[in-house]
Amino acid sequence: MSLSPYDAVRETYRLALRQSLQRALVTQKDWEKYLKIAHEAATRTDQENTSFQQDYKHRLVEAYDVILREQNARQLNHPKPSWAVDTPLSNERLNLMARNRVQADHDARLLMIRTDEMDQYQDLSKDLAARATIRSQARDQRKDQAKEAFTQVKIKDPQHTPSRSGPTRS
Repeated sequence: MSLSPYDAVRETYRLALRQSLQRALVTQKDWEKYLKIAHEAATRTDQENTSFQQDYKHRLVEAYDVILREQNARQLNHPKPSWAVDTPLSNERLNLMARNRVQADHDARLLMIRTDEMDQYQDLSKDLAARATIRSQARDQRKDQAKEAFTQVKIKDPQHTPSRSGPTRS
């Protein structure tokens, strides 16, 4: 089954996010969290695919029943003109609608799994970015403190000027 442009962009973004995270992971704990997310998503996807294959006939029967209930439900629309005729669904059309509904439900479940995975990756990415910002701010603060200490030492001993070593012209 080919992906729609929206799904293709979404999948590309998911893969790019994973690659970006892999480069940004620093600690063993971060790697464990990343691998846990990836493993959980893969497990859920495998379970859904297995369930889809094993329960396909049952899901098809349920979809068939739902479609029939929808078709036979009382509709509170304006009355149809006398020349409009309600034709019942043919078996082929009903089976096609049921198969399409089962496939759409399966695709929606897989999309939800991928969405959950991306949300968890984004949370991890935000956590990594926040920690990197804190580290950067701490480094900048230490650098500023070092500059200030150096300036203080220089101010305390104004007579001391660095001299060049080596021969002089006299």
